[in-house]
Amino acid sequence: MLINRANTPCLIISSLRRVYNRCNTAGLTKASNFYTSTTLRLSIPSVSLCEEILSDSKLRKKLSYLDISRHINRSEDWTAGLFHGKHLPTELEVEKLCNLLEISKQDYHNSKDDSVRDTVTDQKGKAGSDGLGEEGLKDERILPDVISTIVKEIPTSSQRTIMAQGWIKSIRKQKSVWFVELVDGSGSEHLQLVIRSDQLAQEHLTNYRLQVGCSIRALGHLVSSKGQSQSKELSVMSIELVGNCPADHYPLQRKEHSLSYLRKFPHLRVRTPEGLTLMRLRSMINSSIGSFFEAHHFVRVETPIITFNDCEGAGEVFGVEPDSEDVANNSTTPAENSTTSPSFFGSQAYLTVSAQLHLEALSAGLGRVYTFGPAFRAERSRTNRHLAEFWMLEAEVSFCDELEPLMRLVESFIKSILRSICSSKDSHKDFDVSISNNPKTVNPTHQLGIHSEERWPRVSYTEAVRIIQTRSSPENISSITWGDGLSSDQEKWLTGCHFESPVFVTDYPQALKPFYMRRSALDEREDKTINDGNRNRPTVASFDLLVPGIGELAGGSLREPDLKTLRRNMTTKGMIRSELGLEPTVEPQVSHHGNSYEWYLDLRRYGSVPTGGFGIGWERLVCWVLGIDNVRESIAFPRVIKSDNC
Repeated sequence: MLINRANTPCLIISSLRRVYNRCNTAGLTKASNFYTSTTLRLSIPSVSLCEEILSDSKLRKKLSYLDISRHINRSEDWTAGLFHGKHLPTELEVEKLCNLLEISKQDYHNSKDDSVRDTVTDQKGKAGSDGLGEEGLKDERILPDVISTIVKEIPTSSQRTIMAQGWIKSIRKQKSVWFVELVDGSGSEHLQLVIRSDQLAQEHLTNYRLQVGCSIRALGHLVSSKGQSQSKELSVMSIELVGNCPADHYPLQRKEHSLSYLRKFPHLRVRTPEGLTLMRLRSMINSSIGSFFEAHHFVRVETPIITFNDCEGAGEVFGVEPDSEDVANNSTTPAENSTTSPSFFGSQAYLTVSAQLHLEALSAGLGRVYTFGPAFRAERSRTNRHLAEFWMLEAEVSFCDELEPLMRLVESFIKSILRSICSSKDSHKDFDVSISNNPKTVNPTHQLGIHSEERWPRVSYTEAVRIIQTRSSPENISSITWGDGLSSDQEKWLTGCHFESPVFVTDYPQALKPFYMRRSALDEREDKTINDGNRNRPTVASFDLLVPGIGELAGGSLREPDLKTLRRNMTTKGMIRSELGLEPTVEPQVSHHGNSYEWYLDLRRYGSVPTGGFGIGWERLVCWVLGIDNVRESIAFPRVIKSDNC
């Protein structure tokens, strides 16, 4: 069988789709596994087309989507979509794919964009007969091309009419030509529209009253640009005003605004380069979560946002109740002489402060679990490190009885995120925007040697206290005694001045940590001679990851596996009433809020195993990666005390 080498990338896509469909029909694989990190064997004897393409390849071995994605500098999800015909590779990616698969790229650059797209459509039609059905024919043209696709993938030699839609970022008017800079949020690129008065009547343009911020839809042809800031531009044939934007009221007229000014308009911040950068890079970081944890055999789970327990025991919770007593009472008549509303659920409910307790329950059957979702804490401080609503990545591992594997997992995950950003060309442009608007930024992807095999330092809390107490440098940081929590300036000094890198601080005093943490193995051998000479210093098997410029980024621990010890800890922390005793009992244990923790104690009664887990504050991670000083700039709609806008 002869193969048209000019369209080899398209054949690779369609062939592997055939592999998938035939194997799926034959029961050899499951559709749900096709997009995961499970290994895809590229040589499958039952598919002749795939065999011919790869017959002389050395890749008769196992390759995962993750392997291929790293080779072409794309995300794993995008790569899976490529092999399923949902994406088209760029010319550089074609070259990398052909090198990886050892396939010739003859005449590829001579093929026209339209013919390549037609070939893909034709191959999709054939693949549809193998099981994709009508949906296979619609994959490519469900939505119009976005500006990033127009700028990066469609050549000026294409003769087809291009539709571009977005928001006007800037307008320059000359005698007979209008230059409009158009953005749509799909990437850091903008598309310059060239509108000539000889093509569109001047009164037609005047009637539109095009202004910065207006949304428009334009039709035209791509042509080479004579300007230095872009390689191509759209010569406009027709234009439609979608949404007007009065210039005298629009608050984002200037090209640059201070962060304090933008805080007044969080609903419009995404219209600025800084806002676009934040959301795009945040999306990129978010998309890397699944690939990493699936590769380590974790299962993503969903945990409740409404809970009946405060797992941290700090009392910084938001209560949840209906805004009507009638709803709470399930009554059609108003409640009379009532001063408090009965609970909708039967007991007091709260917005979750952490998913950890429920993750422990799920890990008792699934082994390794993680979740990514919002958390809520009634933070009354207005520091640059705290939010009332924030996002957390939390994970739990069964059969875990040492801290080191957890710390290695956290370190590996964060480094993988930084590597994925480093390998993305789009993120480099976004970083340029972020750094240019924050001169103090030191890009952590270049600062830390993330490709190095050297691990970040580990130091116990006791040793960290000793380092701070005996420092010889003149930095003005607060003093500390054993048992105090590390302050923000102390954390930043340790990472920025002493270690000059992220550092794991382990084995914190038990009094500083929640009830569920296991006693530390260091209790018996830790040096007890510093500070006040107090030898009664119980510590717990815990760690905090501190990073330069931010301080605490992640925290984790081993969980207390013993039922009796756990109940004693809960009693000491005020989580359950001491009068109910410390021995195992079937009598429900009630917290000071009136909620039962008995279900959590059941996890120690029935098939208990040693577990450990961690949580990563997502906004702090975004701050560190982007070099943002204030956590309120790392999320689209920050929630802090005394702020009720948007």
